[in-house]
Amino acid sequence: MIERLKIGQDTVESKGFLFDYLYSYLLRFAKCNKIPFGKSLEIPNYLLTDFLVMLETSLQDLLEDCYEEPTHKQRSKFPTRYQKINLNNKLYVVDYRKDIAGKIAYRIDALINRIKELN
Repeated sequence: MIERLKIGQDTVESKGFLFDYLYSYLLRFAKCNKIPFGKSLEIPNYLLTDFLVMLETSLQDLLEDCYEEPTHKQRSKFPTRYQKINLNNKLYVVDYRKDIAGKIAYRIDALINRIKELN
């Protein structure tokens, strides 16, 4: 199982279900790009754009399969539970505290934004 993802000088440690969800995507990405696959996965700088596309695909798949729009009442009652994610010109409002799909989506989105800052 992957415990660490190295992207340039940045390192992302395994947190919760993030790498569990991304495992099959990371495995295919590593195999297609001939990157050694083990407890640590290092993404070379020249593959950052392709890696971002893979992450966006994984996020899109998750949101298409698991996203449920919260009601106005839920958002009003617990406003700090929700975070907005913009993906492919669509706005998703995810519960990143209580919903497992929302937690994973939020972390993937944060990873995408972090990588974009490096690029």
